[in-house]
Amino acid sequence: MARNPRALATALLAGATGLSAPGCGPGAGAPQWVDARAAVVRCAVAGPDRVQPILGDLPTPTPPTGLYARALDPMALDALGYAREQVACATLLPTVGDPASARRSLTALLDLQDEIARDVARGADGVCACDVARTMGADLLLPGCERTPVRPACTPTEDDRERLRAALAPLREATTASTIPLVHWRVSGPTDRPGWFARRVGQLLAQHPGPSDPHLRGEALPDRTELALARALLDAPDVTAVVVQDTGQALLVVREVDDVLVLDHLSYPPLAPSRRGLVRYWESLHAQDVLARLAAPQRPATLRFDPRRGTVVEMHLPALAGVDAGIEAASILSPHPHPPGPHGEPIPAPVVEHAAVQAPFGTRGTELVARFELSEAGREWAQAIPNQVLSPTLDELGTPLLVPFAPPEGLTPLPFVLRGTWIERVWAYGPRLVPPSLAAVEMANPGAISGKVEDFSIDLRSPPADIFPEDDALDRLRARLAERPHVLRGGFDAERTEIRVHLAPD
Repeated sequence: MARNPRALATALLAGATGLSAPGCGPGAGAPQWVDARAAVVRCAVAGPDRVQPILGDLPTPTPPTGLYARALDPMALDALGYAREQVACATLLPTVGDPASARRSLTALLDLQDEIARDVARGADGVCACDVARTMGADLLLPGCERTPVRPACTPTEDDRERLRAALAPLREATTASTIPLVHWRVSGPTDRPGWFARRVGQLLAQHPGPSDPHLRGEALPDRTELALARALLDAPDVTAVVVQDTGQALLVVREVDDVLVLDHLSYPPLAPSRRGLVRYWESLHAQDVLARLAAPQRPATLRFDPRRGTVVEMHLPALAGVDAGIEAASILSPHPHPPGPHGEPIPAPVVEHAAVQAPFGTRGTELVARFELSEAGREWAQAIPNQVLSPTLDELGTPLLVPFAPPEGLTPLPFVLRGTWIERVWAYGPRLVPPSLAAVEMANPGAISGKVEDFSIDLRSPPADIFPEDDALDRLRARLAERPHVLRGGFDAERTEIRVHLAPD
């Protein structure tokens, strides 16, 4: 590769969407369904043989197995019905609403539910309260009724049911006013097989290890509260199937919008058994709100790399942090709610705001190009670095950040998509964390580092075994570098707002 910033930038941006499209090769897919607000965009080309293995060496957010797409594996996309030689993209959409407000409303709702359950148990119906509720289909709303057996001696009357209706009225009002932050993944791309998912649903369910209960358009569903949302979704335009997963922890909505197959996966945090009924009740009152979340993007994304030229992953770090805030807020419904606010030692501001990586086609999936768009804190750090020849110690890059990644003791870990994960370490802080590792490369192989910060080259021939901390997340990358010499080239752009790198076998 050329050893000057302009040539480097040209090479790294050769796959950018703003450049001319390839003369032949994969189609663009359905870019109108890739949301500009997405926290994650992951694009691949459906087909039998377009696997880019080096992307699997890096920790990146992957779609849940409930999408049956196996981390957007091209063969799995083909099996789902996406058209071969067309781009399909998975997006993690931002949290709807304000997580702090959602947590406050949910806390008030759960307190009210517990208060009503105690009052009902102490009321005129006493031990028969759950039996009264069952005759109304309201037993899901009273914590404890899911464990209370039917009492043959209880014979509820209409007066009993009327008292319970009055007692539960405030709960309906509070549930209507509450918001549950859902984790929302979407996969979209052209399909050339209308109705394929419904015809192949039996085989596709095996792609998810948990239970899946599919419901197809035209199917008559029982008039039960727990199926109210599925009934409403199946009545919506373009919906061909709804799959309830993991005993109600998640829902997959399958749509065919013109010639585009759109899969929307909505999931909750782990739900406490005593709250599952309330969540089902919330769904029955908020079906239209859930439908609104399925809308097409108002503004399509402009990707940093053209997915027709190779598998792409892009991450917007503030949006990922927002998804985590929603997960934390919704944890109030779980058996071990996560307390709100900061925990443990404060961590420094991330130095990266947006990260994009591509494994180009034609390289056997062994090369990577990446762009790190710096945050305000990152730009301040970058502006302070002199553009001089890099020293073996890389002292000019400044003191590495000390970022704690282990969760504070006593907290039950939540399924965060960023916080405390290797995704955060590599992509949000990576430029300030890798200098010690690269200095170790220079110590093991003098002369491995050359160039300036705006145009550097690092020979990763025979890197030391401890180039990265021992951790499963980077084991495969460590093994790849040990098996074959690689060269890492890159540099800042002229304004010091972005870092561009290229990793390839030597």
